Amino acid sequence: MILLADKITNLTAARYFAAKGAEWLFFDPSSISIPEIQAIRGWVEGPRSGLYLPLGSDSMDKEILAQIQPEGFMLGHFADRQSRIDGLPFFKEWRPERGDDPASLVEMMAAWPEAEAQLLRLEEWSNADILALLAAVPEDMQLIISTTPDAFQQGVEVVRDVAGICLVAPPEEEVGLVSFDHIDEALDALEGYLF
Repeated sequence: MILLADKITNLTAARYFAAKGAEWLFFDPSSISIPEIQAIRGWVEGPRSGLYLPLGSDSMDKEILAQIQPEGFMLGHFADRQSRIDGLPFFKEWRPERGDDPASLVEMMAAWPEAEAQLLRLEEWSNADILALLAAVPEDMQLIISTTPDAFQQGVEVVRDVAGICLVAPPEEEVGLVSFDHIDEALDALEGYLF
């Protein structure tokens, strides 16, 4: 099972997730400057670096993409097929609402077979709802789930049949000061499942 770290905005979070074995660090260019992304990438070794593009690559200036040279992308829920950049791996994000028809979601995800995995944002979902949704997904579909650290602590069964998890980096409280307590507890609970 792989670990993705999302919304990296500071070196402290990037180094933390690299030390925890994250395979990918994702940066949202609307939350962090291009020079900051480049500096963090220069300081952190191990994980691959990607960009979160909520509306796809068309929303990103080609010159900026050339400066950053991401190794991959997380394409947002509303990004379309033309948004991807040939040759680079990507994860496709989905933000289903509770009560949505699981069959429709599975059909939409199946239309993106070239994605490394389908990323389900389930932060507002209960573990029971997550398990019900996962039961509707074919076993061969590569899924990564993003939910709260507390949800992972309360029910590790939600990760049994997924390819990975995505955790959102906490914000800096002060320069260099970030609290990872909830994430540490979640990763401890998931210890037998990750990597």
